[in-house]
Amino acid sequence: QNSCCLTKIQLGDRKSLSTKDLAIATLIGSMISEPAFDDLRTKQQLGYIVSAGVGVSMNVFALSLLVQGAQHTAQYYDESIEKFLRGFKHTVETMPSQQMDQFKASLESALLRKDLSLMDRGVRFWDPIGKQLYDFQWNTERVKALRSVSREDVLNFYNEKVLDPATRRRLSVWLVSNNENEKIGVDSPSFSQEIVGDIDTLRGKMSKF
Repeated sequence: QNSCCLTKIQLGDRKSLSTKDLAIATLIGSMISEPAFDDLRTKQQLGYIVSAGVGVSMNVFALSLLVQGAQHTAQYYDESIEKFLRGFKHTVETMPSQQMDQFKASLESALLRKDLSLMDRGVRFWDPIGKQLYDFQWNTERVKALRSVSREDVLNFYNEKVLDPATRRRLSVWLVSNNENEKIGVDSPSFSQEIVGDIDTLRGKMSKF
């Protein structure tokens, strides 16, 4: 009976993004998780599963947001995610400088965390080997770039990669329940959409990045 929407916005290929952009993408991931849960789950109570963050797949950084619940349609969740993303820009614009510095300091600490076991060290080395990047110091390099990141840098990156329809790369996957017509939906989408019904058609339209 549940409906679900998973929205992914590609932020860039790890090989093509500058070190500073990689730092900004990682910072956005750490900043957006709690506000997304607070808005979509706690305040709007859209679903019992809500998550947001930035991850890496096939060396491509992507911002992912997931909402799953039983009361609304998948399209409604998609619209709510888009509305949140627009509102998050204001959150960044009005965030106190001290709070921004705290996010940066927390991220720096996480990136520079020492290996606590042989397993940790193995993962740290084998990850870039498996991805054929061979950059074993990229956490340190991101920290150096992170220290020079400003609020304006974050907003410019966010506008280009996440908000601007002309430059962003956005994909939403809907899980539609059997009783979708009985749920709370939307009259019309608030942003341009192209609905693709099968994976082969999608594969023919898009490259990895």
